[in-house]
Amino acid sequence: MINLLVMTLVGCSEAVLSTGPAIGCLEETSVCVAARADRACELDLRVLDGDGSVVWNQVLSAVETSDFTLHWQVNGLEASTRYDYVITDPDRAEVFLGAGAFMTQAPAGSRVPVTVAFASCAREDDGSSAVWTRMQLRAIDALVLLGDTPYIDTTDLQQQRKRYREFARVPSFAALVRGTPVYSTWDDHDFGANDTDGRLPGKENSRQAFAEHRPNRLPPEQAGIHDNFRVGDMEIFLLDARWFARTEPSPFDASKPTLLGAEQWTWLKARLKASTATFKVIATGMIFNDAVRPNKTDYWGHYPHERQALFELIGELKLEGVVLVGGDVHRHRIVRHLESRDAVGYELVEFISSPVHDQIIESANAPHPGLLMDIGTGNIYLELSVDPAGHIPVLTSRFIDSAGRELDVRRWSADELRAASKP
Repeated sequence: MINLLVMTLVGCSEAVLSTGPAIGCLEETSVCVAARADRACELDLRVLDGDGSVVWNQVLSAVETSDFTLHWQVNGLEASTRYDYVITDPDRAEVFLGAGAFMTQAPAGSRVPVTVAFASCAREDDGSSAVWTRMQLRAIDALVLLGDTPYIDTTDLQQQRKRYREFARVPSFAALVRGTPVYSTWDDHDFGANDTDGRLPGKENSRQAFAEHRPNRLPPEQAGIHDNFRVGDMEIFLLDARWFARTEPSPFDASKPTLLGAEQWTWLKARLKASTATFKVIATGMIFNDAVRPNKTDYWGHYPHERQALFELIGELKLEGVVLVGGDVHRHRIVRHLESRDAVGYELVEFISSPVHDQIIESANAPHPGLLMDIGTGNIYLELSVDPAGHIPVLTSRFIDSAGRELDVRRWSADELRAASKP
């Protein structure tokens, strides 16, 4: 077996890695590994089992048209198994350009504890770096980036690519995602401009750079970047609240603009209906509630017809264990959606995780009748953990700062997140 603790990554006169490796789309028998070379070349990914035997490998070409990025889709692995991986020059197999390790997911239905981190609004600064380090120390099972990760504020393709590279080179972030799967959506600043929507010119460049530099699963025929994935008994539905916004009439009220778009709504309904996870997390960069700073227009409450449609969809499908997660507003909060009870059958809980950096917006400390908690400091992220050991599954929320302090901890029984039985 390769000793990753003592192995030295060797640079050479030929190609080297500019960013990565990073892993994503981690499932029972598969994983995606992404990296970027510094020039046109061929690179070989080798996956090794516990005996050091190569169980999978593939040589890919880094080309300029995709910014020299590479995405290996590894299949045929065993569940609940640790693997090492190395990236090499195919002609010089002894030269390791990048390496990491991962554990495949347990088989569906396994009762294993899991923790997923949610974060938004991060910079390449010391405070943000300390948050990535804290996540690695706590051994999270997955990282969800909710947007403004990084800040870009242009749809120029070269600038988009440049900012993704700069963000990926932060040492603590690179160390984290080398062995922890990362799943991403965007918000306004990485989409291309502050408080923007799907009418933004050049958004195709933003999607291209995102697809090149993040290990997301993005079918080429799919518009936008929405996706869903499961970690233990928690399934995350990661929405795109930018690509489709205001580009077409809402499928629920033709006199008003859409937020998610008809295509994404169809996808969301099908995926939610198929989910067997106890806890279902609907997450996006925008917040779902109405408590925002003055004059803000990019939040779900500005599209009340679609927020109500989401509530009604959850009720129609009789979904239990649903919670909401948002970012963007530079406040860490927990809000109960009191108005969701009639449609859903219980009050939806929303967690807001923003920012990872330290720039707080004081005017975003807006009142809300369902406000349970507000933290007005930065360098914080959210953990959602599922412990299936008890008779009734429990979801635990923790807001954690870069020093490892648990600033707010709450337990949400599955019984709290289901409609009351009618007599």
